[in-house]
Amino acid sequence: MMNNCNKTRLFACLLLLFSFQLFFTSCKKDDPDPVDQRINELTATWKVNTVENDNVDVTQQYEGFTLTISGQNYTTTNGENPWPSAGTYEITAEDLSTIRRSDGTNITIDNITGDELILSFNFNTLASGRAKGVTGNFTFSLTR
Repeated sequence: MMNNCNKTRLFACLLLLFSFQLFFTSCKKDDPDPVDQRINELTATWKVNTVENDNVDVTQQYEGFTLTISGQNYTTTNGENPWPSAGTYEITAEDLSTIRRSDGTNITIDNITGDELILSFNFNTLASGRAKGVTGNFTFSLTR
């Protein structure tokens, strides 16, 4: 009789342990979403370091340029023709190195670290009254 009681207790204990293990395993945190991670990396106010237009240094034309990213929205100051003053963007999990602005411009993230962001893109739409030289291939090196 005691032998049956011990087997029942052993079975109950094992069942309880298995239930706890199953419960705690199912509560494990999911892997972070890579798109959310990229958006978090981009979220900051970025200031101009250097700007190149068709491999020519044009940093002086963008003195005081800032790009403020918050979530999937951005604002700029002194962005001239290639940067709208505000807009939205999207990133997909299939290509975390490309930002697609709401104006249709695709921007490549060439480098992103804690303190540096390098973006490159082609922009060929002249705003009325703008001087020659504000279209072409741009590379913006920005710092926090």
